[in-house]
Amino acid sequence: MRVRPLHGVFQELCERVQEARREGPMRPFDLKAALAGAPVVTKQGDPVIELHYFDKAVGVRKLYGVISTHVTICGWTDDGTSDWSSEFNLFMAPAKHEGWINIYRTPEVDADASVSSVSDPPFHTTYPFRTKQIADEHATKFPDRAACIRIEWED
Repeated sequence: MRVRPLHGVFQELCERVQEARREGPMRPFDLKAALAGAPVVTKQGDPVIELHYFDKAVGVRKLYGVISTHVTICGWTDDGTSDWSSEFNLFMAPAKHEGWINIYRTPEVDADASVSSVSDPPFHTTYPFRTKQIADEHATKFPDRAACIRIEWED
């Protein structure tokens, strides 16, 4: 059986992470967190900066900020709704995470000869570890580690 090389496994893992990211729901807007400095984006994913709440403003739009990709000042209600367009509705930016995965060689088993062959090995991975040091410690238990790779993902 012919198996993709290690870089192919890594490519597939990256594609799966990106696919999960595209399909994931947006995090609901949280006024308190946004005013405390948590990153905020529009429905389209454009960063919103310079958020300010004007308590004494007349009307329902008391939250104002700059949509950085449009260099446009916009106003929102307390729940992050824009009356201009739903594309400008606010959401909390995805949280970014980092982890380390170990990639191990998995010997093929020849069913006829009942022996392992590592001439063209497939690979398997672990779940992400918080630090490289923890991934390295885990790898000491298994001698067939091919690589330790840093990954990033958003939720």
